[in-house]
Amino acid sequence: MFKVKTELLERDIVMAFEDLSFKAGSKAILNTVSHELKKGRFYSIAGCNGSGKTTLLQTLLQIKKASSGHIHVPDYYPNKAHYLSYVPQNTQLEFDFSVEEAVMMGRYPYYSGITGPNSEDKQKVLDAMEMTDMINFRKRSVTTLSGGEKQRTIIARALAQDTPVMFLDEPVSQLDVFHQIEVLKLLRQIADQENKTIITVLHDLNQVAEFTDEVMVMDKGRIVAYGEPIEVLNPELLKSVFKVDSEWICAKDTKPHLIFHY
Repeated sequence: MFKVKTELLERDIVMAFEDLSFKAGSKAILNTVSHELKKGRFYSIAGCNGSGKTTLLQTLLQIKKASSGHIHVPDYYPNKAHYLSYVPQNTQLEFDFSVEEAVMMGRYPYYSGITGPNSEDKQKVLDAMEMTDMINFRKRSVTTLSGGEKQRTIIARALAQDTPVMFLDEPVSQLDVFHQIEVLKLLRQIADQENKTIITVLHDLNQVAEFTDEVMVMDKGRIVAYGEPIEVLNPELLKSVFKVDSEWICAKDTKPHLIFHY
């Protein structure tokens, strides 16, 4: 269970974790990681495959039980689903629900099965489908959707859940370029305008730099660097962690952009 630490409120911290570890048998997947997550910030987690990114998310969500360490939150929420929402890396939508019904699942923590959804629940579902460009699919069965459309449905479900903290594990990996950008712009907007905290795993380091406030770079179960992407993702770190040669370039009137040398 989360440990309540009310003094975090004074520093706008929505979650803090310290010396967090997770082992699979005798193998350490997470190795004493610590960090603080602030309100209204858009965080990314980057690293090579197997570096512990998904395990970190799932341990913070308590899907996996930490072997050691502590997770602190500033407030006690009787229902964890009112505080945290999660878009997993691989989500199966096998049953014959409509898109609207699937997104409404994000509102389940707020109403009983007896009373059903109220007008606020229905409006949040409509808003979430609009934001993810799924409103025209609302009556479609999820079994007929493409992989990218299913992914946008799951993101809409998390948006409808309307939590102060959102975790997303590779949310744009199945999307075409247009919808990748649209989803990341939406997450950026949610952090800025609704003061929500977004934590997402991303592989595209230029997307990390373009959209997120802070990146946590993981390697062999540890957070080896964190901070503003353009400072953290320097050629030395990228060579050490990702085994690639790189440099930042900046054309006139554009943001800096990473290029890689092969």
